Amino acid sequence: MNSTDITTFHRRAFAAAVLVYICTAWSSTGFQNADEHYQVITFAQWKTGDPNMGPLPWEFYERIRSSVLPWTAVALFKSCSILGVDDPFTLTFLLRSITALLALLTMKRFVIATLRPIDPSLRRPYIILSYFLWFLPFLLVRFSSETWSLIALLHILALLYQRKENGKWPWWTGMWLGILICIKPSMLPAVIGIGLWTLLIAKPKAVSVLQAGASIVLVFLLSTAMDSLFYGVPAFSFGNYLHANFPSHPGHVFDSFPWWYYAPWIVKYAIPPIGLCMLVGFFILLRYQAKSLLTWCILPVVIALSIVPHKELRFLYPLAGLVPLLLITAFSSVRMHWKTHLGATALWKPVLLLLGVINILALTVVISSPAANGRTALGQAIGKKYPVHPLRVEYLEGGRDIWDIRIPEFYLPVGTTQGVIQNACAPMNTLTDTLVVLISDHAPAPCPNAGFPNWEPVQSALPWWTEKALWLYDWEDTKPTWRLYEKRS
Repeated sequence: MNSTDITTFHRRAFAAAVLVYICTAWSSTGFQNADEHYQVITFAQWKTGDPNMGPLPWEFYERIRSSVLPWTAVALFKSCSILGVDDPFTLTFLLRSITALLALLTMKRFVIATLRPIDPSLRRPYIILSYFLWFLPFLLVRFSSETWSLIALLHILALLYQRKENGKWPWWTGMWLGILICIKPSMLPAVIGIGLWTLLIAKPKAVSVLQAGASIVLVFLLSTAMDSLFYGVPAFSFGNYLHANFPSHPGHVFDSFPWWYYAPWIVKYAIPPIGLCMLVGFFILLRYQAKSLLTWCILPVVIALSIVPHKELRFLYPLAGLVPLLLITAFSSVRMHWKTHLGATALWKPVLLLLGVINILALTVVISSPAANGRTALGQAIGKKYPVHPLRVEYLEGGRDIWDIRIPEFYLPVGTTQGVIQNACAPMNTLTDTLVVLISDHAPAPCPNAGFPNWEPVQSALPWWTEKALWLYDWEDTKPTWRLYEKRS
């Protein structure tokens, strides 16, 4: 395949990806992890003086979160306010769309930077995987520190892969390294690994190292100014983060897991056939590509995260953009060292077909579903169905943590109150002008008193196809879907 053909193919794949990612940004309402809302949107609400704001998390008071994303949200919120746009779902859609477009442009640059060494027969699969590996559209539309640090990381690696073609690479690389550290301090091991690879294997001139270092310092100074302006007091979030979390924060206890726990998580949550390929690909990378920049970037993060007792799958998200290159590099290494060729055995085609079908099915669910458990989809339904009523949302306690479903005030009509009840019949005899709706993960029992209305379902937090898919995806961790109920006689 000549360069013109692959460029045309890449251009068409990119155009298709823009459509897929915008659709995902539209459907993927809400947030995957609480930090995506409470440590970004809530911060921006505080800065803009939004009265419909929930409580600020402890991270705000210790000033350990970078202000880059909150400032971005503030700029968008204020700009939209001038235009008369204040719907929270429109605002967050715009934030996701901006993130998606930035991520796509960055991924395009990264693919171009890494395409040349790849075997010509694997270039098209690499391009397809880079945009359409099933979890990438979902992750790359998230307005979160994980996604924005992923964008910064791809910029860094693209610059280093193309350093011979860009005389200013030290300045740009230093800038993105500084941004990566400030946005996601936990990615410091990746920065250290990249730095060591650059010094020990790439061996740049001393002046290039000094330029990169100067650029990092400049980013730190700018970050300090932004943080101080945002919090209203002198602040350097990266330094505060290190002070608060190393060796650990004494005031906050987190769940702990064994050092090896990420391996089964990857296999399970990337969907077993694909997750197993990722895990095996990583070990193949260590075996045959020990000196590659990819290895030196990923391995320090994996080691550091394995050592730290507190583990969350999202800590790996900044590395997600590297998975397509990892898979293609590992496959190419196997083919080279084991003398195996794609299509040379009858086994390859059904295996690749199975992986392709699984990826397409998962991608279809991702494109069309709200994020996480769909709680904000219920908030959107409440806003549309009860726009003018004094409203109270009651959550029916049933053995699960209400924190799993509690809808942030940002996504509810102004003035809406919320509470938790143990008896679904308790609000039935409330004689007030306030309209009460119920959210529960199980059907409320009928009220025994004659003449009382019953709770009737209005909307599910998730589409039925997402419920079925999650039942297969989560295995034993599958939880009932939350639903919105209203009183009906």
